[in-house]
Amino acid sequence: MSTNTERSTWEMPAGRAEPVTGLDEQVGGRGAEDFMTRRREQAIKRIKAKNDFKIHLLVYLTVNTMLVVIWAFTNAGQPFPQSFFWPIFPIAGWGIGVVINGYVAYWGNVYTEEQIQREMQKLP
Repeated sequence: MSTNTERSTWEMPAGRAEPVTGLDEQVGGRGAEDFMTRRREQAIKRIKAKNDFKIHLLVYLTVNTMLVVIWAFTNAGQPFPQSFFWPIFPIAGWGIGVVINGYVAYWGNVYTEEQIQREMQKLP
């Protein structure tokens, strides 16, 4: 296999993105190192958000399971007013927060280059 120095033009393997030219101009003259540092920080932030969501989901499931068990031991089998399934309130209310947290962790703050360029054009 030949090296890049033997080629007149640099070729990318199939399915890979083309090399970025003029990176200094694209990132405001700060250079590729600063760009990669910011990308690394974004990646670490996303990994932390995903791990935090997993912990949040585990706590949600554990606490709500305990609430259902408490309800089952104290009120199950009694007539309607006493056996009302009251754990539905924390399950539903907290569940909304878990869904939002999951959305932000896995799909939030992911922007396409097209969206970024369109927003930059709208800036004054």
